[in-house]
Amino acid sequence: MSSNKKSEKSATPSKAASAKKAPAKTVKGAAAARRPAASSSGVARPRIRASHADGPVAELSDKEKEKRRTRAKATVRSLGGARTTGPKRNLPPPPSKREPAGPRSVQEKRRSLPPDAVGAEPSAAAREMALTIAGAGLDKKAIGIEVINVAGRVDYADYLVIMTGTSDRHVHAIAMGIEEALKKKRIAPLSIEGLSSAVWVLMDFDDIVVHVFQEETRRVYDIEGLWMDASRLPVDAVPRA
Repeated sequence: MSSNKKSEKSATPSKAASAKKAPAKTVKGAAAARRPAASSSGVARPRIRASHADGPVAELSDKEKEKRRTRAKATVRSLGGARTTGPKRNLPPPPSKREPAGPRSVQEKRRSLPPDAVGAEPSAAAREMALTIAGAGLDKKAIGIEVINVAGRVDYADYLVIMTGTSDRHVHAIAMGIEEALKKKRIAPLSIEGLSSAVWVLMDFDDIVVHVFQEETRRVYDIEGLWMDASRLPVDAVPRA
């Protein structure tokens, strides 16, 4: 009898212990249920926050909605998304379609004089320099040389000297020949533009502006066509070095 009572007493604590451990298993099972299930690719899916779970969604008050809207607008403005306020930047105007995209000196200097100034005669020194430039071009086998009298028509030169080279090397050689010819007379150009590409070389000698073109570029810009009514100096008897 005593042995049966002892076995019943020993069995009672074990049952109590198992009863106490049961909730732990239930907790573990709930935690396992909340773990992200692996997808077919073997990558664990992200956990879903309790706020995203199914159920009634809390309705925001009008004050909270307005606060969030204000915060969102401030964020967009800070990122540069809305720039409706502030001073406007003065952007340069687009280039005129009638203005050729040539060397900058031509665009800056293309200013006409008033009609009463037309007919002024260029100086003898300017005439001699223009003929010297034309002769230097002939020495380098330049073609299509024209010496145009623009005195009194524009305020940046008395003569335009235009000539053509057959290639970029030829254009470069013509420009260098002109510079060397005037260097002997102690005359240096104010500026030379376009030598690197040698498609259109512009040389500014103050009273004389020289354009050395490749054939296609000269045909496109047709500078001499702008001065059809201007007189020309003959280049047949130009003194050559």
